[in-house]
Amino acid sequence: MKLLVKLLTIPLDTLSISVLDMDEFPTLMDYMKFSNKRTVSLRIINAVIKDKKILASSRLVEQLMTFTKSLLVDDKDASNKEENFEFEQGQEQVAKLVHLVSHPSNSNIHYDLLLRLKKVFVKGGDRRIKHTLPALIFELIKLSMLMH
Repeated sequence: MKLLVKLLTIPLDTLSISVLDMDEFPTLMDYMKFSNKRTVSLRIINAVIKDKKILASSRLVEQLMTFTKSLLVDDKDASNKEENFEFEQGQEQVAKLVHLVSHPSNSNIHYDLLLRLKKVFVKGGDRRIKHTLPALIFELIKLSMLMH
C-alpha cells in the first residue's frame, strides 16, 4: 500500500493541480486504507495550496472534492482511528483551500462555487464544520463586499 501512496503522490510534484484531470485517481484511492487515503488527500491539498492557482471552475472544485473526500466526510474505514491533531491539521488545510476558490470576473459563479463547498462541508458533520465554516463565511463576506 505504501507503494500505491508513493505512486499517487509522485505526479503532485510536477503536475500539481493538473492531477485533478486524472479521473482514475479517486478510483485507486478507494482501494486504500483510510490512513493512506488521508495522506494522499493531504498531499493533493498541499500541492494545490502551494501552487496558489485560483479554483475558478465548478468542474475543478468538484474534482478536488472527489479527490479529497476522505478529509471532508467520515470514512467507513476510519471509525475514529484518526488522532485529534491529525484531524485538525487536515481540516485546517481544507479551510485554506476555501480561500483559493474564486471567480475573478463573475460574482454569481464565485457564489455558486462557495455554495458547492458548503454542501460538502455540511455533510462532514459538526466535528469538521467548526474548522471549515469560518473560512467559508469569510469568503462570503469578501464576496459581498466586492459586489457592493
